[in-house]
Amino acid sequence: MPSLSYAPTDALTRSFAPLTRALPVLDARSVFRLLIGLSLLTLLMLFADSVFAALPQVAPNNAQNLQNGDVIGFAKDYTDQTINYGSLIIGAILLLLGGGGLVTKLYFYSTGRGGMGDVLAFGALAVLVAAVGIYFLTQADAVF
Repeated sequence: MPSLSYAPTDALTRSFAPLTRALPVLDARSVFRLLIGLSLLTLLMLFADSVFAALPQVAPNNAQNLQNGDVIGFAKDYTDQTINYGSLIIGAILLLLGGGGLVTKLYFYSTGRGGMGDVLAFGALAVLVAAVGIYFLTQADAVF
């Protein structure tokens, strides 16, 4: 019969040494790489500022919905526009994944790490994924 005592058991008092051994060690090279990555990200954000300004804003179509007490209509406006913009993002990601993956497979084939069968199989899939991505990009309002 199991005991009902609330005394700490061996499982609760074990050392956390295995967890700390699994953590990555921060040396000077990794800190330097992290700083380079953060500086490049900052530079990218500065250059992309005009792109972010041109993005559409999610706003309700009918601003009177909330004033009239129609909270569901107000939420529906936000949801519709968010799904439309989300489908644009998904389309762009699918297009980049299809094209980037095909370029990667061609690179592996040219360096001798892959076969032509791999390139053709992934090429057929990449064309399908890119077609779905283009469909999402061109028909985002009609899809959802």
